[in-house]
Amino acid sequence: FVTIISFALNIIYLVGDGMSFNQLLLASILEGRFLTTMTLPYTGITTTYSSDSWVTDSAPAGTALFAGYKTLNKAIGVLPNGTPMPSIFEIAKSAGYNIGLAVTCRVTHATPASVYGHVKNRDDEVTLAKQLAESGIVDVIFGGGWDMFVPTAQGGRRTDGLNLIEVMKSKGYEYITKVEELSTTQSSKVLGLFAKGHLDPVSNRSSAQPTLDVMTKKAIELLSKDGKPFMLMVEGSQIDWEAHSNDFYGVWKEVVEFDNAVKVALEFAAKDGNTLVIVTGDH
Repeated sequence: FVTIISFALNIIYLVGDGMSFNQLLLASILEGRFLTTMTLPYTGITTTYSSDSWVTDSAPAGTALFAGYKTLNKAIGVLPNGTPMPSIFEIAKSAGYNIGLAVTCRVTHATPASVYGHVKNRDDEVTLAKQLAESGIVDVIFGGGWDMFVPTAQGGRRTDGLNLIEVMKSKGYEYITKVEELSTTQSSKVLGLFAKGHLDPVSNRSSAQPTLDVMTKKAIELLSKDGKPFMLMVEGSQIDWEAHSNDFYGVWKEVVEFDNAVKVALEFAAKDGNTLVIVTGDH
């Protein structure tokens, strides 16, 4: 990765949460076609156990994918002894990259937080929101979860009285909450939170919340417009949750939404000629 950064290569890193071959095959069968993800030229297999369990959760999985180290279940961006480890996104930021994330969960959830965060317990999302707001690592942020950014008096979960949305606005971020604002914003620094918590499952998401491919396309547009190299993390966050519920219809629709985002990434890469697209599951 450091070698790639030295050549100023754009990287779009797409993660299907809880996705493996079976979820892709299910969606492919029900769609009656090969998914875009199935057309990628190279395929590998990863092992995703954590340092303390054969069964990982998304926190150590995200840490392994983005920082290259195994850690404890629930830990984000830290070694088992608590030592913080930088993610590849943080390294890229220090090398002059624009950084973005587009997800269908709260932006402080385990996988997106693995881009920028360092906590021993993934449930400490109010701390992760503060780290996101204060670090300035991520330039373009699309997803849900405004409740982690505002005090309880304003309907949020913060008990420290901080309004991190105002903090980020003071640092130059445009704050948007509507699909119409997503389509029109041209800001190079934008915080887009389209739900109090997670976005609704795509199978019953209204037009008031954006789809992952729309967020991905806009993130690429904003991150690439100044000519600087960029890294974008895209997560199909809810594939895993539908699988937890044994909801094959929900899995199908979440995988297709994720695959649509993969298509957007590949179309940009084909035109750009200097972009690496990585597609993986985290567990």
